[in-house]
Amino acid sequence: MNSIRFEVRILRAKLSIIPQEPTLFRGSIQSNLDPLGIYSDNEIWEALEKCQLKATISSLPNLLDSSVSDEGENWSIGQRQLLCLGRVLLKRNKILVLEEATASIDSATDAIIQRIIRKEFSRCTVITIAHRVPTVTDSDMVMVLSYGRFSCRSEDSGSGQAACNGGGGIPPTTLVEFTLAAGNGQDLYDVSLVDDKLPS
Repeated sequence: MNSIRFEVRILRAKLSIIPQEPTLFRGSIQSNLDPLGIYSDNEIWEALEKCQLKATISSLPNLLDSSVSDEGENWSIGQRQLLCLGRVLLKRNKILVLEEATASIDSATDAIIQRIIRKEFSRCTVITIAHRVPTVTDSDMVMVLSYGRFSCRSEDSGSGQAACNGGGGIPPTTLVEFTLAAGNGQDLYDVSLVDDKLPS
């Protein structure tokens, strides 16, 4: 696909991002998950079930109308990130960017998010920027970016795990994973980048 043919606003509309700091605003659970009022309550509950928040929100007296304060401060950091994931699950875009999405949460919530992404976005393009090596070790291809240059690829070192372990003698500091999935039954490809720190 030649992205130059598309307007920027159209490309942005097809891109979902889960940043390190979850983006929530003052309102309700429903308005945060579905600000444009596009989805039915059943679809919202289904998304909440997938991101393992259904039981929590079902226990609240106001259910989907339960309040969210500015930046979601009345929810834990893990719950905020899961709410952002729920929003992405509803939108179902074909491109998902995870920008240090699990850096500030505990390992248990990290595992939940990774499992959901692997299952629900297996036919999408997923770009992951992360410091936690396990996030990208199952990639089919890992490329190591050191001092602005590619210095190692998993084809050279034998596996994604080897590259993540510092293939080519380079300790990985930032990992970027690309999960490229084409429709129509085409093969899936996982590509990861390992970004080493630039010299000071």
